[in-house]
Amino acid sequence: METKTKKTEEWKMQIIKKMKKYIDDRGILNISEFRNDNPKEYSKIPMCFGSVDNAVEVLGAIKLTNQKNTPTLKMMLAYDYLELLVKQGNTMGSIAKKYDVSRANVNQLYTGLKKILSTNES
Repeated sequence: METKTKKTEEWKMQIIKKMKKYIDDRGILNISEFRNDNPKEYSKIPMCFGSVDNAVEVLGAIKLTNQKNTPTLKMMLAYDYLELLVKQGNTMGSIAKKYDVSRANVNQLYTGLKKILSTNES
Protein backbone atom coordinates (compact mmCIF):
# COMPACT_ATOMS: atom_id res chain seq x y z
CA MET A 1 0.00 0.00 0.00
CA GLU A 2 2.86 2.34 0.81
CA THR A 3 4.39 1.94 -2.66
CA LYS A 4 1.06 2.81 -4.30
CA THR A 5 0.89 6.04 -2.29
CA LYS A 6 4.50 6.83 -3.21
CA LYS A 7 3.76 6.23 -6.90
CA THR A 8 0.66 8.45 -6.72
CA GLU A 9 2.73 11.24 -5.15
CA GLU A 10 5.31 10.90 -7.95
CA TRP A 11 2.54 11.15 -10.56
CA LYS A 12 1.12 14.16 -8.73
CA MET A 13 4.45 15.98 -8.91
CA GLN A 14 4.88 15.12 -12.61
CA ILE A 15 1.37 16.34 -13.42
CA ILE A 16 1.89 19.59 -11.51
CA LYS A 17 5.19 20.17 -13.27
CA LYS A 18 3.61 19.65 -16.70
CA MET A 19 0.46 21.65 -15.90
CA LYS A 20 2.55 24.67 -14.89
CA LYS A 21 3.70 24.94 -18.50
CA TYR A 22 0.09 25.63 -19.54
CA ILE A 23 -0.45 28.57 -17.17
CA ASP A 24 -0.21 31.98 -18.79
CA ASP A 25 1.03 35.23 -17.22
CA ARG A 26 -2.49 35.94 -15.90
CA GLY A 27 -2.55 32.68 -13.94
CA ILE A 28 -4.99 30.97 -16.30
CA LEU A 29 -4.50 27.29 -17.06
CA ASN A 30 -5.63 26.13 -20.50
CA ILE A 31 -6.86 22.71 -19.44
CA SER A 32 -8.07 21.80 -22.95
CA GLU A 33 -4.60 22.24 -24.39
CA PHE A 34 -3.06 20.32 -21.49
CA ARG A 35 -5.53 17.46 -22.03
CA ASN A 36 -4.82 17.33 -25.77
CA ASP A 37 -1.04 17.37 -25.31
CA ASN A 38 -0.89 15.08 -22.24
CA PRO A 39 -3.72 12.52 -22.37
CA LYS A 40 -2.00 10.02 -20.03
CA GLU A 41 -1.30 12.62 -17.37
CA TYR A 42 -4.80 14.09 -17.73
CA SER A 43 -6.34 10.65 -17.17
CA LYS A 44 -4.44 10.33 -13.85
CA ILE A 45 -5.73 13.62 -12.43
CA PRO A 46 -8.86 12.16 -10.76
CA MET A 47 -6.80 9.44 -9.07
CA CYS A 48 -4.13 11.86 -7.86
CA PHE A 49 -6.20 14.94 -7.02
CA GLY A 50 -9.83 13.79 -6.90
CA SER A 51 -10.86 16.09 -9.75
CA VAL A 52 -9.51 18.54 -12.30
CA ASP A 53 -10.85 21.41 -10.18
CA ASN A 54 -8.85 20.17 -7.19
CA ALA A 55 -5.70 19.96 -9.30
CA VAL A 56 -6.25 23.50 -10.57
CA GLU A 57 -6.80 24.69 -6.99
CA VAL A 58 -3.52 23.06 -5.88
CA LEU A 59 -1.75 24.97 -8.65
CA GLY A 60 -3.44 28.21 -7.61
CA ALA A 61 -4.52 28.74 -11.20
CA ILE A 62 -7.79 29.46 -12.94
CA LYS A 63 -9.15 26.86 -15.32
CA LEU A 64 -9.82 27.95 -18.89
CA THR A 65 -11.66 25.64 -21.23
CA ASN A 66 -12.64 28.22 -23.86
CA GLN A 67 -9.56 28.02 -26.08
CA LYS A 68 -10.37 31.22 -27.94
CA ASN A 69 -10.27 33.17 -24.67
CA THR A 70 -13.05 35.38 -25.96
CA PRO A 71 -16.00 36.26 -23.77
CA THR A 72 -19.27 34.56 -24.58
CA LEU A 73 -22.72 35.76 -23.65
CA LYS A 74 -22.86 33.07 -20.94
CA MET A 75 -19.61 34.38 -19.43
CA MET A 76 -20.82 37.97 -19.43
CA LEU A 77 -24.17 37.05 -17.89
CA ALA A 78 -22.57 34.82 -15.26
CA TYR A 79 -20.13 37.56 -14.26
CA ASP A 80 -22.87 40.21 -14.12
CA TYR A 81 -25.03 37.93 -11.98
CA LEU A 82 -22.18 37.17 -9.58
CA GLU A 83 -21.44 40.90 -9.34
CA LEU A 84 -25.11 41.56 -8.56
CA LEU A 85 -25.19 38.87 -5.86
CA VAL A 86 -22.06 40.30 -4.22
CA LYS A 87 -23.43 43.86 -4.37
CA GLN A 88 -26.58 42.59 -2.65
CA GLY A 89 -24.40 41.49 0.27
CA ASN A 90 -23.95 37.83 -0.54
CA THR A 91 -20.61 36.22 0.23
CA MET A 92 -18.89 33.67 -2.00
CA GLY A 93 -19.73 31.12 0.68
CA SER A 94 -23.45 31.91 0.64
CA ILE A 95 -23.51 31.82 -3.17
CA ALA A 96 -21.73 28.45 -3.09
CA LYS A 97 -24.22 27.11 -0.57
CA LYS A 98 -27.12 28.26 -2.73
CA TYR A 99 -25.78 26.26 -5.72
CA ASP A 100 -24.38 23.37 -3.66
CA VAL A 101 -20.76 23.86 -4.76
CA SER A 102 -17.60 24.80 -2.89
CA ARG A 103 -16.71 28.39 -2.10
CA ALA A 104 -13.45 27.83 -3.98
CA ASN A 105 -15.37 26.92 -7.13
CA VAL A 106 -17.44 30.11 -6.98
CA ASN A 107 -14.36 32.21 -6.29
CA GLN A 108 -12.48 30.53 -9.15
CA LEU A 109 -15.36 31.22 -11.51
CA TYR A 110 -15.63 34.84 -10.43
CA THR A 111 -11.90 35.50 -10.64
CA GLY A 112 -11.57 33.72 -14.00
CA LEU A 113 -14.47 35.58 -15.55
CA LYS A 114 -13.17 38.88 -14.22
CA LYS A 115 -9.74 38.29 -15.77
CA ILE A 116 -11.09 37.11 -19.11
CA LEU A 117 -13.60 39.94 -19.41
CA SER A 118 -11.16 42.63 -18.31
CA THR A 119 -8.54 41.60 -20.87
CA ASN A 120 -11.09 41.74 -23.67
CA GLU A 121 -12.51 45.18 -22.88
CA SER A 122 -11.85 47.83 -25.48
